[in-house]
Amino acid sequence: MGRYRIIRTTTVKFDNYVDVLLVVTRKEKGFFASLFSSGETQFILSKESPLAKEVQNRASDVLLEIDESLFKPSTLNYKTYLVELKIDQYEAAKNHRVELEKKEREAKAKKEREEKEAADKKRKAEEEEDRLLEALKNAKVQKVPFSSLQMVVDDNDDFSTQMAAIAGNVNLSYATGNKQGLQNNLIELYNRVHGYNSHKLKTIKGSDGQTVGLAFIKMALFFNNGDFQVNEIAAQNAFYCIVKNFKEKKNTYALPALFSLLLKKPRALEDELYRANPDPSLVGLGGLTPSAPYVRRDRAMSNRLPIMIFLLQKFYDKEQKKFLIDTTLPYHIPSANEVANFLNDYNKSEYASKANSISIGEEYLNDMYEDIEGQLDL
Repeated sequence: MGRYRIIRTTTVKFDNYVDVLLVVTRKEKGFFASLFSSGETQFILSKESPLAKEVQNRASDVLLEIDESLFKPSTLNYKTYLVELKIDQYEAAKNHRVELEKKEREAKAKKEREEKEAADKKRKAEEEEDRLLEALKNAKVQKVPFSSLQMVVDDNDDFSTQMAAIAGNVNLSYATGNKQGLQNNLIELYNRVHGYNSHKLKTIKGSDGQTVGLAFIKMALFFNNGDFQVNEIAAQNAFYCIVKNFKEKKNTYALPALFSLLLKKPRALEDELYRANPDPSLVGLGGLTPSAPYVRRDRAMSNRLPIMIFLLQKFYDKEQKKFLIDTTLPYHIPSANEVANFLNDYNKSEYASKANSISIGEEYLNDMYEDIEGQLDL
């Protein structure tokens, strides 16, 4: 233990320590010893150490008792310093404290930002409510037919969102009996993905597949301008969108509409149905015989049966003869009589005796989906 007079203290960077305390002292000696030596002793302290806090609370030129056994000599740039033995421990504690204080400041700042944002949001909501109330107070009431309501198509939205908006207008016009609105929106929907733009249909999001697919179903079933190719393209588009919705979102609500399409307008998908399971007898010269078109048609109509039984079991319990979905939904759900008539035809087919008929139908469905998707690139 020695008595040291503090000459000065300062904050320095020492070796690997960025912010430590340098204490320059002169050791107090007896009268005769002081005649021979008056050198300075330099201590390196962590600001977290008890001794450092004691030094910082004292003025210069005061005496301080220091236990030299708590220090080790360290030479830097040809100078010798006495460094605290526990400096690493103290510095680690300091860094931990600094990190905690930083996190507390950040948490406080975040809380203040969130409170400010919440207050701003509340204020804006209140202002918007006041403006709305003022507008309603001064508004002139006018009756508007529900059938004339239409969704606004924003050209700044992505293509899928635009198509969903147009398709929504198709479905709304159909539900409200707005024939002119139905026709106008069907034509716009069709033209957006017709010809060289057919590849854009592939960008339809799975979540929009039901809305867009149901709109194209209406075109395939009810639109008639004398060109059946329009109905065929609409049927392909409807099939692609609804199956995409089913595959990506596991949504079965639009599947009854596909069932109805294959029930009422199967020839609109005749080529795709045939290619799902072609007749081997028509390969080569067999395809040139006069009866070939009729064979192809019969094969296509037969191929639709396992697809329809696959679709049917998703929304109808044929054992209990009841629908598994709400039949009041405007999703082109077949009637109970239509289901009964289909089952009667299906039970007479070759597929009725096959245990794997449903899996065959799923395979044909996927083949048709891939077939149509390939055509969209042409």
